[in-house]
Amino acid sequence: MLLDDLGEDLRPGGQHAVDIDNEARFLETPERGHRVTQSDIGPFADLGRGRRAEENCGEYPHPGGFGEESDQGHGRHSRQRISYQGPESYKFPHVTRYADDMALAHVLADTADAIAMSRFRAQDLRVSSKPDLTPVSDADEAVEKALRATLARTRPRDGVLGEEYGVSVAAAGPSTRQWVIDPIDATKNFVRGVPIWGTLIALMDGSEPVVGMVSAPALGRRWWAAKGLGAYAGRHTMTATAIKVSGINRLADASFCYSSLNGWEQAGRLDAILDLTRRAWRSRAYGDFYGYMLVAEGAVDVMVEPELSLWDLAALVPIVTEAGGTFTDLGGRPGPSGGSAVATNGKLHPEILERLSA
Repeated sequence: MLLDDLGEDLRPGGQHAVDIDNEARFLETPERGHRVTQSDIGPFADLGRGRRAEENCGEYPHPGGFGEESDQGHGRHSRQRISYQGPESYKFPHVTRYADDMALAHVLADTADAIAMSRFRAQDLRVSSKPDLTPVSDADEAVEKALRATLARTRPRDGVLGEEYGVSVAAAGPSTRQWVIDPIDATKNFVRGVPIWGTLIALMDGSEPVVGMVSAPALGRRWWAAKGLGAYAGRHTMTATAIKVSGINRLADASFCYSSLNGWEQAGRLDAILDLTRRAWRSRAYGDFYGYMLVAEGAVDVMVEPELSLWDLAALVPIVTEAGGTFTDLGGRPGPSGGSAVATNGKLHPEILERLSA
């Protein structure tokens, strides 16, 4: 599927056609201040600063069995009922005002997965350079267009910020809520056939990211979190489990993850990074979203990057923090707006900030 064909393909009957009937339940955001109940969910700003220096080199879960069909009308989430059994199975421990938004994020991710996987390793993939010389593929553009179209129908009172098409104000007027989209994080991996890439979807309420979704279909894995709902990961909903950060409290025992050394050199902090790699038990440059997800899962203890944009960060923050971790910029300010990132299990955070400032 070429980008020029996208408009036709999204019409009824197309490969990625949107199921309007099943999308209808998302057409209105709950009124501000309204507490989402069981009946509501069914049977169960600024662009930020900086840009990630991308120098490095399956089955898709639904939000707790809401019984919705995927946005493209097919896939693992079609009309399924999920039974929550056992303390480690995926479930919403508390129903909050963001439960419906979390459900919609999964539907958006289903759409993104279908489009991106259809272009991954495609022989006719089209790639061009943006003004900042970073690559963009027809898949990046197609994913963002599709997600914007769904949000325009389902969340007309919310704004949208995307990497490829910038800011769209809410059709219904000014709003404190904004969806933030990175259609394909790690585009350089995507265009070279490396399977470590994903779609990042976040909902900001004011300056706070309250919903985070990272879907990596080539890895067969998805991570998600919402404020008050906890953080989860899995290949599909029925086997998804709650995730939490590690309990490592000494740098000498820690697994340390970082991004491109070129980026740290340009930021004037290369010596600090090299010192951390020598002091840590193990160091690897997993890069992009993946290092942060490994922190949230407790597989890695620290992930740091020197220069990022809001769409690189917003979806990651609630996943790391709901898993028990700490997420700040290099100056120690919490949240995604500082243009840099330090994500840890919390126990190591003060020492990491201190050594990066040395």
